[in-house]
Amino acid sequence: MNNRSGLGRFTFLTLVLATTASSGHADTMAPPATVAWQWLDDECEGACKLRVSLVAGPGWSAADRAWIAFNHSEENGYYAAQVAGREARFLKVLEGVATPLGQGHPLAALTPGATLSVTLRREPWEMVLIAGDEVVAQAQDCEYRGGRVALATTGPGLAFEAPQFQPLAPLFFSDDFMRGEGDAGAWGALVGEWRVGSPQEGTRADPRLSANPFFYRVKSLDRRRAVAVAGDWFWDRYAVSAAIRLPETGAAGLCAFVQDETRYVAFRVADRAGKPVAELAQVSPTQEVILAERPVDCRLGQWYRLALEARFDGLRGSIDGAPVCATDAVPFGQGKIGLCYEGEQPPATLQFDDVRVRSARELAVAELSTLPWTEVSGDHAQVPAPLQVTGSPDWREYRASLEVSSGTEDDVGLCFGYLAPDDFYLLRRHTSAWSGETSWQLWKADPGGASQLASEPEEEGGSAETSGNGWVAVSVEISAGFVCARVGATTTLAAVDEALMTGARPPGGQVGILAAGAPSDRYRNLVVSFRDDVATPLEVTQQFAQEDTMSQWASPAGAWRLGEGGWIWRRDEFFRDCEFGFPLPDQVGAGEIRTVLAGDGKDPRHGYCLKVNLNGRKPLACGLLRDEKPVASHDGMEWEPGDTLSVQRDGELVRVLLADRVVLGYCDSDPLAGTKVGFRTAGIPTDLDKLKKPRYGTTKQNPVEHRQARNGFLNALGNLILHEVLKQKAPAVHQILRHMNVNVDFVKILSKRQREEDRLKKAADPKLELAELSARSSRLYDCNFSSAPADWRATDGEWQITQRWTCSPQWTFFGGRGGKRPTLWSKREFQGDQVVEFYAAKPMAVQGNGNDHPHNLSLTMCGDGNDPNSGYVFTVAGDDGKTNRLLRNGVELGAGPYRLSSNDPHRSWLNIRAERIGRQLRLSVDDEVLFEREDPAPLPGGPLAFWSDPQGMMVARVKVWDSGPQP
Repeated sequence: MNNRSGLGRFTFLTLVLATTASSGHADTMAPPATVAWQWLDDECEGACKLRVSLVAGPGWSAADRAWIAFNHSEENGYYAAQVAGREARFLKVLEGVATPLGQGHPLAALTPGATLSVTLRREPWEMVLIAGDEVVAQAQDCEYRGGRVALATTGPGLAFEAPQFQPLAPLFFSDDFMRGEGDAGAWGALVGEWRVGSPQEGTRADPRLSANPFFYRVKSLDRRRAVAVAGDWFWDRYAVSAAIRLPETGAAGLCAFVQDETRYVAFRVADRAGKPVAELAQVSPTQEVILAERPVDCRLGQWYRLALEARFDGLRGSIDGAPVCATDAVPFGQGKIGLCYEGEQPPATLQFDDVRVRSARELAVAELSTLPWTEVSGDHAQVPAPLQVTGSPDWREYRASLEVSSGTEDDVGLCFGYLAPDDFYLLRRHTSAWSGETSWQLWKADPGGASQLASEPEEEGGSAETSGNGWVAVSVEISAGFVCARVGATTTLAAVDEALMTGARPPGGQVGILAAGAPSDRYRNLVVSFRDDVATPLEVTQQFAQEDTMSQWASPAGAWRLGEGGWIWRRDEFFRDCEFGFPLPDQVGAGEIRTVLAGDGKDPRHGYCLKVNLNGRKPLACGLLRDEKPVASHDGMEWEPGDTLSVQRDGELVRVLLADRVVLGYCDSDPLAGTKVGFRTAGIPTDLDKLKKPRYGTTKQNPVEHRQARNGFLNALGNLILHEVLKQKAPAVHQILRHMNVNVDFVKILSKRQREEDRLKKAADPKLELAELSARSSRLYDCNFSSAPADWRATDGEWQITQRWTCSPQWTFFGGRGGKRPTLWSKREFQGDQVVEFYAAKPMAVQGNGNDHPHNLSLTMCGDGNDPNSGYVFTVAGDDGKTNRLLRNGVELGAGPYRLSSNDPHRSWLNIRAERIGRQLRLSVDDEVLFEREDPAPLPGGPLAFWSDPQGMMVARVKVWDSGPQP
């Protein structure tokens, strides 16, 4: 394996040296006072990049030097990236004295007559220098902020040209290729020919009537390769992922740090002698170097989500979230993303979909001694030991975790939100000298003193959460309004902090450990991860939501049911955490909005209730209640129409946000166990009457046939009248149109006008609509197959986007058919209490009329991933449409006759809901409970599966809620 001569030979943190190592010594590396600086107009505000060309003229010699100065101010010093002879490094310069930062690195790319591309990346805590194709220097220091940027050289042999300044922001890129066929969007083909097309070659998808009409695929190759790219030159430190249907031959995957068609990094799955192998490869004009490889258990021809994390300290490749390949080599250091294929010819099954890119901001360090630490004194008597801190004061809203040795009697702790020696938070394990008892404590230090926010005694015999090798996993979180700490999976300490809630104190700061001197060997595996608020919304085909027989699973109204007293309740089950939000309407008179979280779905007096009073445009009054007892309130909140008001619950913590600003907070030492969300308004116009409409229409006519007949009649009538008018008023125009056989689509024109009128009407309407109510949870898996089925694996039959009705083939949904028993397994395993709700139907037979009434529709829960008869099996309309049945590992627990629940089975979708809550098992169809049984030894969990007879089944939408592993 070739790791190149670049920084890839070192880990990211090995290069970090304490800045005090050579401080106080004058260094001739500092730019001379007489150097002529070329000042740029841009300043170092926040994260930024500077790319510039360094030209070595014929007179270049090893004595010539070049500097990029940044964070330069008149009052303080500055930093400099220095290229001296054949070496590059960072300096910290103050009053003419230069202190080296990090480690110098050989630079072989600078030769007489050459032009070297040099890129400086600056963040508040870190600096990186990229020269040519490799990272050549890294260092960490955050003393100097802001300031100007300048360039300078000594000697006639070096000169800077074409500086390019680029401010940086967190990356987020997403593409599901939901656009017109052939529209490349943000992608460009570097090698070969690419196109957006329908799932099945030779067919043309209708995006108005399909769950997922388009994918990206290779049309032709060039020199046995195809590469398509998106993004920009300055993209770096990112994770790119895509759903890929792996080809039966060749190699397909992702690219990162793409420079051009001959230089990039690839993570791909290749068919090597009939066995799939995952590879990390460096592609260059002269050779291809395999940086890492590993055999993988992938089934060629099926969908997988590949991800490539490209950072300055290495490359990491994963498949379906599981790491498979890694290397410390870092070719190139920045560049675009890409998709790639190599082989003899592009197979028809090769498809790419759902590309995502996000910034890889996480800090992960196994050996803490490799980080730059600063020792600060403990100013408070309650926390006497000194602290070692690292990281950036600008870090905000993060989670920090590490492992603590359980074999020490000394105090250990994880510091977070550190801003000053008298302003930080600390999770500490402390043994009392008086009583000998050991406890975990959550502390806050501020200029007024130190206070204990929460405390939990350590279990007798030590921490039960040890991993078995003498280490305890601990984590802390800091966010707007709250601090929270966890020890293992069972001990939680949390507190509301008014300073964080009001914005008097930022929700962040450096991290640290409780230790003196060098970083202690009592700690390991520090990870700092940051909140990612970018959520990918579930795409729903608009026409599906407008159909009576599909609105139950495709429209927002389908997620709700009517309750007593004007309340509506979500059908969802929210285990442990939930976030519910809605926009504030432009209220004219007085009104009230109430929201319940952790309720029971029946009585709104149970749960956490947010009560909001509106009175015109006056400030809001909010109150938070726990089982009808007030626990927090806030009056006089200024707001604007459209501001989102949301209430969040995560275990012990409940908080209320107005326009992303925390206004209420509550920490419950005895959190409620309810799983339902309720909503009610009074005096505020809504569209809740939509819930009163019947689920299905009474007509048995196919919706497509009915609409096509109606539209055909209207267009025929309109064109007849148009041609008659033109014949009388404009005979020449009439002859031209008749010769060209032109007909006007009046229905389309009128529908566009109607949609525009509806949009304008909605903009002026103060009504609060169901579509504006949002609810989400980390314990909810929601899939309508509008994205590629990378979360699923087919073990029998062909599962893809396909037609349901042979009489109307343009309507396409996700389904499987063929084989002996078409079976689709979830790759994800669901644990603990579980509820599965899905909408299923039978496809019409490909040939002949067939029987598309519901029959032989089966769901497996808590299965083993191989045998669909394992676990709990819920069968609806089994025995070819006669019997409903419930089995546990093949043993029947209940059975009964099946009867149609809809008067239009040809059009409708069955709502099937299976539950395992505690010992209780329940099967419902269209909200009618068919079975309730008790299992004295409930199965803990596992994957789920859908399966049927060879005619197959269609699955329109799946929702799964689970409580997670039980302690």
